[in-house]
Amino acid sequence: MKKLRIVIFGSMDWLNQSLNELAKKKIKPLKVFLPNDRDNSNSIKLIKKLKLDFEIIASINQDSIKLDRLKPDLILCFAFPEIFNKKILSIAKIGSINFHSSDLPKFRGRHPVNWAMIKGEEKIGICAHLMNEKIDLGDVLIRDYVYVDRDDLITDVMKKLSNKMKRMALKVIEQASSNSFYKTSQNLELASYDPKRQEKDSKINWKDGSFKIHRFINALGNPYPNAYTYIKKNNKICKFSQSFIGDQTGRVIAKTTDGRLVISTNDGIILVKSQIDLEVGELLK
Repeated sequence: MKKLRIVIFGSMDWLNQSLNELAKKKIKPLKVFLPNDRDNSNSIKLIKKLKLDFEIIASINQDSIKLDRLKPDLILCFAFPEIFNKKILSIAKIGSINFHSSDLPKFRGRHPVNWAMIKGEEKIGICAHLMNEKIDLGDVLIRDYVYVDRDDLITDVMKKLSNKMKRMALKVIEQASSNSFYKTSQNLELASYDPKRQEKDSKINWKDGSFKIHRFINALGNPYPNAYTYIKKNNKICKFSQSFIGDQTGRVIAKTTDGRLVISTNDGIILVKSQIDLEVGELLK
């Protein structure tokens, strides 16, 4: 495989997983740029372990000379919170690639995994796409999916996506080194855009169905701002970090103190009184 001059922009676990995967293949980026508005402690620890050059920046758009001096062939972007301008995008000889956790053009914008879970998606996409000045709108190079299990938390889904993404990064580098990108234009008739989530967006609507509330809570589990409600008698806030409905329908998932059974259904749970005693974990058909 042809050796490329690669520069990486990124943050959090997406960056860390990718750097580890590249290191296994002896692929060493020229430099890693980290955003100054995120906790980079784990990334810095890993970068130092891998003996990579790095820099924490406020904006690469305002300091393009730092990138220009590196003369990169390829730019890879993993969860970096800045839209690159035309000048930055013109620097890499082969191109600039972003890894976005949605089935583009659906769920463009911020927090796509949270939004996809909240809206009940059964599977969530991940795409490697060419970057342009518009948000998540470039041609798609590689597309893959993960399935959301019934009790998955946001962190479970992110872990699945991260495992896909790190292998996807290697495929992108292979394509770039052989100058063989397989581009697919996005069908803009299917496009949707979701904004950055605000704290007020995390309030539970108790008029929603059971499964929708279940997904809402798990989509906003730690480390994200949790789903919340207010206690009516004193107006105090109450937060929820996780919801359970069981991994299979018809499973006895709990018993109440008065002997009633909590059984998982297709869209949530029901509370029933049984004529015979059933054990927690019993599967009904």
